[in-house]
Amino acid sequence: MFIIRIIRYLTGFVRFSAEGGFPERFINLAAKKGLPLWDVKSIGDKLYGFTTAAGYKNIRKPARNSGMRVRIINKSGFPFFKRRYRKRTGFVVGGALAVIFLMYLSTLLWNIQIDGNETLTDDEVISALEELNVKNGARMSKIDTHNVEVELENLLPSLSWVTVNLSGSTAYIELRERKARPEIIDTKKPSDIIAKTDGEILKIESYSGTGIMSAGSAVLKGDLLISGKVEMLAGPEFVRSRGCVLARTAHVVSASQSKGDGLYALERIRYRYGISILSIEMPFAPLGHKKNCDIYFKSSFMLSFADAAVPIGLTRESFTVVSDGRTEISAEKAALAALFRYYRNEQAELAGADIRERALKISDTGKTIVAAGSCVCEEDIGFERFFEVEGGL
Repeated sequence: MFIIRIIRYLTGFVRFSAEGGFPERFINLAAKKGLPLWDVKSIGDKLYGFTTAAGYKNIRKPARNSGMRVRIINKSGFPFFKRRYRKRTGFVVGGALAVIFLMYLSTLLWNIQIDGNETLTDDEVISALEELNVKNGARMSKIDTHNVEVELENLLPSLSWVTVNLSGSTAYIELRERKARPEIIDTKKPSDIIAKTDGEILKIESYSGTGIMSAGSAVLKGDLLISGKVEMLAGPEFVRSRGCVLARTAHVVSASQSKGDGLYALERIRYRYGISILSIEMPFAPLGHKKNCDIYFKSSFMLSFADAAVPIGLTRESFTVVSDGRTEISAEKAALAALFRYYRNEQAELAGADIRERALKISDTGKTIVAAGSCVCEEDIGFERFFEVEGGL
């Protein structure tokens, strides 16, 4: 049925009405003459139907012989469309160019979909693909999927395997990353577990070795917690100690910010917007070059339709210029800077510790703002220390 509709559109067809006379005789005469009629309906005292453009030219004789008057309701199809716009050359040329342009776009890569990455970001994978000329706007016929798979594994050593499939105007990248190898523990080398900081033991679990301390014991940095010497009936054995020693600890963290250091002030920020079609970017206005600014940032927003990416988007570039010299900052801004440095130091110094209490104090010494905090934490204070046994094991 669809093929028939296409053929009718290409050859042209007419919807007509006929009234008066004898409708049955009209239909019989038309059929006898070989005129194609379809969707013929009688509504009231009129007869409605369709015929081809060529058939309508020969329909008047059967209508006259049956006493009916025939009128055209509308004309459809390519021949009538072409005749209507035959003098509008620009419209025809523009339509032809649009069709050619769409056909050309169908040969290009519009979208890249990545699946399976865990530690690798989409940007890292896309950056590696761009080095292999797999990017929006690339010719689909020029992409060698097997070569891309091999080269992508070389560019991203963390990949265990990758497959590249092309469908329509989309490249589907499915990958898997290598799993980290488990740590191989040498159980033959003896060791002790000692305290890496002062604290009060809350819980001690000894997986191998001999526990020396118990819950509630106060320990100092360097105290022995789990010994690698195990007393057996046949005599002592030396093993590698394994265990967990959870303790309550206290730490002091501090950071400072000088008021005289000052900060660089922003002199001006300018923005430039543009449109991106495939890999071609067209800014709306000239604005110099990113080398002429101190901070350059670019973001893009790609359009989508029905969850499918469209290779058209908007871009925004920011050009920031900072002043040549530093400006002195107020006490409030210095306090904020000191707090920022304090939390950064806290994360670095107390990594792995569960902070239960924190007493934070900010003081002004005149020229410097100091942020100091006393933290009560719960953490594993065990530190492994290897030792040698005289005469071997």
